[in-house]
Amino acid sequence: IHDQDEAIELAKKACELVSYQDPEIIDSLAQIYAAAGRFAEAAATAEKALELTSSWGRTELAEYFQKQVEHYRAKTVQQK
Repeated sequence: IHDQDEAIELAKKACELVSYQDPEIIDSLAQIYAAAGRFAEAAATAEKALELTSSWGRTELAEYFQKQVEHYRAKTVQQK
């Protein structure tokens, strides 16, 4: 997919199909937002995955998402 807007829309639809209950699909959406330079949205999306994995007790995966959230937030600050 070459069109970032199309990629975002497709990833959002994938998240909706799983009712935002699959952290890997949510992560894909966050990464696509980041690739498009939309770091605030990437951070918010990764935070959803963090909350989900934390609630499931999946510590290792939650740690990954915590790092992703921090990374995207740092990029957001750099953009300002």
